[in-house]
Amino acid sequence: MRWFIDNFSTIADWRATLLRVAGVRQAVLAMDELGQTASRIDFAAAPEERIRFENLEIATPTGCTMLSETHVEIAPGAHVLILGAPGTGKTIFFQAIAGLWPWGAGRITLPSQQRVMYVPRHPYLPPGTLRAALAYPETDAVFADADLITALERSGLARLSSSLDRSARWDRELSDDEQQCLVFARLPLHQPHWIVIDQALDDLDDDARGHVMALFDGPLAKAAVINIGRPESRGQYFDRVLHLVKDVGGRKFRAHRQLAAVPRAGVAAG
Repeated sequence: MRWFIDNFSTIADWRATLLRVAGVRQAVLAMDELGQTASRIDFAAAPEERIRFENLEIATPTGCTMLSETHVEIAPGAHVLILGAPGTGKTIFFQAIAGLWPWGAGRITLPSQQRVMYVPRHPYLPPGTLRAALAYPETDAVFADADLITALERSGLARLSSSLDRSARWDRELSDDEQQCLVFARLPLHQPHWIVIDQALDDLDDDARGHVMALFDGPLAKAAVINIGRPESRGQYFDRVLHLVKDVGGRKFRAHRQLAAVPRAGVAAG
């Protein structure tokens, strides 16, 4: 019996680790069943250059996110601001447009032949050279050095022009504003016809925001811009304002089955 007393903590840790592994396996097996019973948004390709939202309801665990207008059509070159108070589901609305959150009802129609680029709230900078970070999601061989340097200068990042071939963790070397400006610097390189932004403009300081807005007035002047943001995001650039609302009693997202709780490390269950 002494052996069990001497090794109790080791056995408890082993059991907790085993339960964690079992929990991960259960979660992986359950992924295919996630949201099987929930209705889904209908995604369609537009035969012409238009984005449409028709009776769109986005099901979330805390209620239904929707536009206050039931039928919305956005034309090429439009500058649209979608406002939502905290908790209305701005990011999940952005994810729904991008096709990453399919649960809900109604229809989202996107241009079939036009390039749409999405700017998330939190910038993604892949590790590697600055050239690769700028070219993302294309390969770094697509753009000439002169184009990359021009993109940096337009975005207020001229100091990085000599670092195109330097490899670094740019998400650690650059400030939050500089990271976001680097993401916006990609847009003139790719020349999208449609740009959808999730709150990425809201937290920029005045200088960084000025550089970004200059892109929209310059090399991106013909692109349609849909900016999802907070009420204080209202500005003269946008010629149309839509509103997000949240119905806590409306359509909700529920997983097909609940996952079992997994004990913390070092804690013996039971």
